[in-house]
Amino acid sequence: MDIKHVEIKYNKKAPFHAEICSIERMAPHYHNTSLEILLCLEGSVSFVAATQKETISEGQIFSIDREVIHYLYSDVPNKVLIFHLDLTGMSRPWEELCYIMFTCESEHCFSYQLDPLKKVKDLILALSLECFNGCVHPEESSIAADTLVELLLRYFNYYNYYNPDDYIDKALWQRAYNILRYCFENYNRKITASDVAEFAHISKSYLSQYLRNTPFLSFSNILKYARCFRAEHLLLSTNMSNSEIAFACGFSDSKYLYSAFNQLWGCSPYTHRKNYRTYMNQQESYCALDAEDAADHVRRYIIDWHIDKFILDM
Repeated sequence: MDIKHVEIKYNKKAPFHAEICSIERMAPHYHNTSLEILLCLEGSVSFVAATQKETISEGQIFSIDREVIHYLYSDVPNKVLIFHLDLTGMSRPWEELCYIMFTCESEHCFSYQLDPLKKVKDLILALSLECFNGCVHPEESSIAADTLVELLLRYFNYYNYYNPDDYIDKALWQRAYNILRYCFENYNRKITASDVAEFAHISKSYLSQYLRNTPFLSFSNILKYARCFRAEHLLLSTNMSNSEIAFACGFSDSKYLYSAFNQLWGCSPYTHRKNYRTYMNQQESYCALDAEDAADHVRRYIIDWHIDKFILDM
């Protein structure tokens, strides 16, 4: 199949890019180094992104991580702001961001995340307006982009997804991230809990106890997800057989790929590949607004958004 990385053409002055699209059907794709954030301005849009199938409506936000294969579709008129952040262009090193699982979702917010979500939305709208007006100021824009990333890191990462209060032990969070990164970087070889414990400088028994108190629950869950994530890329971008994919992704047998993939993606590898082929046989249909129209839409949306905030805060 012809599912490929889509490179975002960033302005040399800033590590972000925005466009507004009317979407009926957008082809599956992914971005190697870019975080994508969707903000629905009008109507609604649905999408499939790795294991998730979601719909957002006017005013709602959803983030899609780098390398996640995704496609968008809708049967109603809509306007969707698609905002991209170049994670290689932030003040934080790429190594600290490349395997973060961001979870900025309007429909899944605890009370402590509501104000940060408003700030995320404000920043996305302001930076998008800069893009559309062609008036990007490098220093100020970079600071704003870094501020956006810090908000996402603090309040909208996978660790927060199951955390009902805003306290997070930074040392434990960093350890979880390091373990996730280790599994993603070594998914294609035989690694054990002992290997991970040694890497993290903790005992094997403590590793098991520690991971039970994280969203991942266990080492095997992290490794299983990393392997299935890579398997999806091979399923949708090559003609490799299931057994070849299983071997390439560290599974000892294709039956283990089948079991893990079915558990996480909700269908067999064969069905997943077939579903994408069926979708891709349908003609792509979406339209990007020109810069002037896009700027007008954002300005109007910002006015309405701030009026609504004012009324709610009264």
